[in-house]
Amino acid sequence: MVNAYGMETCMSLEGVWKAAKAQLDSDGFTAPMPLARPDVLETVIREFHDSIVYNRNPHVTSEAVRTLVFDPGIRQALSTLCGDGFMLWRSAMFVKAPGGKEIGWHHDKHFSDGDAPVELNLDDRHYSVFIAITDVGAEDGCLEMLPGSHRETLGIERDVRPFHKRPASDHILPALPADNADDIIASPVPAGHFIIFHSALLHRSRENLSDTTRLGLAFRLAPAQRDIPLDLAQPGDVTPYSEAELEA
Repeated sequence: MVNAYGMETCMSLEGVWKAAKAQLDSDGFTAPMPLARPDVLETVIREFHDSIVYNRNPHVTSEAVRTLVFDPGIRQALSTLCGDGFMLWRSAMFVKAPGGKEIGWHHDKHFSDGDAPVELNLDDRHYSVFIAITDVGAEDGCLEMLPGSHRETLGIERDVRPFHKRPASDHILPALPADNADDIIASPVPAGHFIIFHSALLHRSRENLSDTTRLGLAFRLAPAQRDIPLDLAQPGDVTPYSEAELEA
């Protein structure tokens, strides 16, 4: 059979999801999984290939991006691994032309609940999804992750003020402690695939060393009952993301 990761396996589907959940909880991110609607990618590439480096909230303005965000494969994986009852509060299209610079170590968890301190634990269900519109591999802006950094127990000093309560320049860490250098894992994502990770996970994207433009779409989810600060998202930016609400 073919599992949720698009690979041959003798493991039951239940076992595949169980293993994916264990990796998500332990490392903070999943292996790449295939989109159900990769046919949408060509339209997205045409729309964004020549656009600015960072496009905020394209799920509001682009029908093709909305189709990707609510891809059935992503919806199934999120529901199975993370549960339901989310609000999508931010999306971003990252366009890295050849030579595009590294985006340094950071996390996507801009808030936990309103102005309260950011919580770094498994119970605070904030997730990010990254979709590779083009190949995001070793030479074209590959993602790198620090496994386990979605937990406060890793020992790295973290600023837990919400994003809108601290200088934007503090978003990127100057460097990781030397002790963590050997723990970094590259996470290449083939075009037409996606990964899910805890929004508190420390990650970065490397310089684009290839001769092609690299496109990646990310979106972020928070529990529906949380207070999303207006500094971070206006009401028109926010949309329900749960199986029940999507099918109603």
